Amino acid sequence: MVVYALVLAGGVGLRFSAQSSTQEYSKLDKTIPKQLQLQGNCSVLERTVNAFEMCKLIDHIVVVMNEKWIKDTIHYLGKISNSKILDIIKGGVTRAKSSILGVEYIKEHAKTNAKVLIHDAVRPHIKQDQIARTIQALDESDAVLPTIPVVQSIIELGDNGSFAYCERDKYQLAQTPQGFKLDVISAAYSLFEQAHDNFEPTDDISVLMRYSPTARISTIEGSPTNKKITYPSDL
Repeated sequence: MVVYALVLAGGVGLRFSAQSSTQEYSKLDKTIPKQLQLQGNCSVLERTVNAFEMCKLIDHIVVVMNEKWIKDTIHYLGKISNSKILDIIKGGVTRAKSSILGVEYIKEHAKTNAKVLIHDAVRPHIKQDQIARTIQALDESDAVLPTIPVVQSIIELGDNGSFAYCERDKYQLAQTPQGFKLDVISAAYSLFEQAHDNFEPTDDISVLMRYSPTARISTIEGSPTNKKITYPSDL
């Protein structure tokens, strides 16, 4: 089965931009989003895409980008030789819409069922082992969610400044890439678009759970190094 990597790079990074305006991070280029910030000698996005380029199990890569930054993205990703990148397409106004556009593009290209890994562009430290295990787990499941344990205390905020401690052993942190059978995630997003119920998903597995509750979802062990860049300090 053909395997696609869908890299979501369309976010504008409001939290990142807010903190980068502080004196400590004033040397950062505040005119570009975090996925195009340099990390060493290449951009965050390059590092992310390169991880999927290196995986022998990945056949094609589709990058979803804010229209304003597509030319810059072509410049950065053009440095990758023998690239598996099919296209860099315009993203949507929300993360979910960008996923929908990417899934639709892949469905049109694949013509038949395939595996698709949906990954946040701002997780550049994804390891080859995690990519491979996600793909392999799709042999037995409709979708795959990588998770890691919560290692810090968690509190739930209540009214009037009250709070309560949660049992952290009951919780896990969700990561990407999240893996899907293409027809399964395509059908879930179709139902999502038809619902008009104001649901605002923060990832793709949550869409599947809400609109395709019978889908077979498995979890695999994620990696603590697969961190999402949210603030300038994460660089």
